[in-house]
Amino acid sequence: MLPLESVYQGAKVFRESGPFTEIMSFAPREAKRFIRENAQGDLIRFHLLDRDFPLSPKNAFYDWLYIRSLVAHSDWIRRKVPYGAFTDVEFNPEKQVNCQARAFAEYLSLQHRSMLERAADDFDYFASLLSPI
Repeated sequence: MLPLESVYQGAKVFRESGPFTEIMSFAPREAKRFIRENAQGDLIRFHLLDRDFPLSPKNAFYDWLYIRSLVAHSDWIRRKVPYGAFTDVEFNPEKQVNCQARAFAEYLSLQHRSMLERAADDFDYFASLLSPI
């Protein structure tokens, strides 16, 4: 099993470098450090599973990875997670885009609306749910 954060970092494609699939097995802190030291140019997309993923909606790719990682545990989550609100005390919207609390809330919303499997399997469908109408 690969760390989600490391997969996210390794899938980044910059104007002059990436993706860095070799870091997907690194510890998350090491993967982030590798990206800081080796990224060249602006972030232009993500690449994973032989496919390119867009930067917009801004949080879509990270949240989709997060949701996909939880699908195998859906029954356990349904039984053990009675909460309807979440927070991430480490999240700083001035410095970060990705928020685990938001991604988990999206997961539960999809689960409750019987849309989880389709959203986890189809990035474009998931991203369309995040896009403003």
